[in-house]
Amino acid sequence: MMEWIFILSLCFIVLVIFYKQANDEFTILQLEGNQLVNLPSLLSEKNPIVIRQVQQPLFFTPEAILQNQRIQTFPLQGGAQLKDALESSAIQISPSASSILAQEIGLQVWADHTWLPYMSTMSFLYFMKTFARMGEAPLQKTTAVATLLLPTSQPLEIAILTGAQEKFLPKQWWSVFPETLTANDTPLVGSIKYIIVKVKPGNALCLPPHWFYSIRASDVKKPMLYAEMQVHHPLSWIAQRLETNRLA
Repeated sequence: MMEWIFILSLCFIVLVIFYKQANDEFTILQLEGNQLVNLPSLLSEKNPIVIRQVQQPLFFTPEAILQNQRIQTFPLQGGAQLKDALESSAIQISPSASSILAQEIGLQVWADHTWLPYMSTMSFLYFMKTFARMGEAPLQKTTAVATLLLPTSQPLEIAILTGAQEKFLPKQWWSVFPETLTANDTPLVGSIKYIIVKVKPGNALCLPPHWFYSIRASDVKKPMLYAEMQVHHPLSWIAQRLETNRLA
């Protein structure tokens, strides 16, 4: 019995390690919103995907917030409220608050019905985590099977890097934007390869696991709202917890 437990544990560890392997390519795929049935096969290539003309969460736009008094006073960082995010892209929201807000506005239910059925042919193994985001975001690392970013107020400028770039990044990479790095931040700054993808409302960017990305506004004077939807299965969820503990 102990031998079987050991073998199963070893296999599980191997699967987690295999899942955490990064792709080192800069190939950006494209897909039309009416062809989402082809999404699982494209996800298997583990490359970023720009999806054009997709359904948008219209309940999380500046216009929708102005018409919904119930959520206008939702608390944000620094004593701000959600309605304040309509004045500037500088307003921030914590990950925990953005998850709660996603539940409050119905983003989670919308994503479960609109996107989850297209993410895999074995959807019963998958689940989604959703976040109602706002403000610019420095580098983050994806661990989900797929991370979907949908702007709802203005175009997003998303810098993306493969996981292989981590060895060139500064130790505290989660507080920087790659385009602002200099030799004072990391001596190998010239080796960092990234591209910036401009994603307009009505389109989406789908990132595979183990890629880095940061997000900036096209116009800092306008509100910056976007939905983030993470697609997970058990292995990706464990990988995310391991990554979170590693950076803690």
